[in-house]
Amino acid sequence: MKHTARIRLFLGLAAWIGLASGFAADSSIKMPWGTIASKGDRHEVRVDQWPANRLLPLSPPFPNIVSAWIIGDDGTSTQSIHWMFNPDATQIALGLPPLEPGRKASIIHLFTTEKTTEHADSTLVLSALDAKVVGEKAKLETNPGNHRIGYWSNPRDHVEWNFETKGYGRYEVEIAFSRSGRAGARLILLIDDQELPVTLATTGNWYVYTGQSAGMITIAKPGRHVARVRCVDPAGGAVMNLKALVLRPRP
Repeated sequence: MKHTARIRLFLGLAAWIGLASGFAADSSIKMPWGTIASKGDRHEVRVDQWPANRLLPLSPPFPNIVSAWIIGDDGTSTQSIHWMFNPDATQIALGLPPLEPGRKASIIHLFTTEKTTEHADSTLVLSALDAKVVGEKAKLETNPGNHRIGYWSNPRDHVEWNFETKGYGRYEVEIAFSRSGRAGARLILLIDDQELPVTLATTGNWYVYTGQSAGMITIAKPGRHVARVRCVDPAGGAVMNLKALVLRPRP
């Protein structure tokens, strides 16, 4: 199913969304399809009834999602999934992959962050909400639960963060974004003196987001650091809506 079709489907689910009791930082919320157990910035979504249209509506305003993944049947493998909004972010849903044969329940993990934060497990999130935009067109767009650098129509514009860490070591870098144009936009992520080339997929719609791995970097020591996102080739149209960079510690 195309993402544009998914958007049309979930816009009609407002009544279903209203069944939820609302979001709290530490809570367990019953939904028509399962439960959401939240503890701080981590949310475990249990899907007991897999919707035929593969869309899970959430109760807005939901915190700013920067990463979403589903746990495989083996309990260890993961797959990034989409999360999507209507234009003013008053409706939000998760997009599921096709149902695997015999699968009865599924676990989805969501990670949410507002501002740039180093979390207790040393995960670093560089949020669009406090990024510095350098250029003529790109700018911050924000709704409750949806912060992103949009209007990135000039590929010479770039985004940067000055951030500080207490931890150090190897990190996997994930970019959270949406892109309506075709796949193939080429970026360079620079973290201190390290470069990661990235070729973006497409999410098919500006309101549909996902996370894409960009590779591994090393932060050699605690202290202040600089991250930048630059466009090499937009592959036609605007570059992307950039929501966050997520740096996860790895052995």
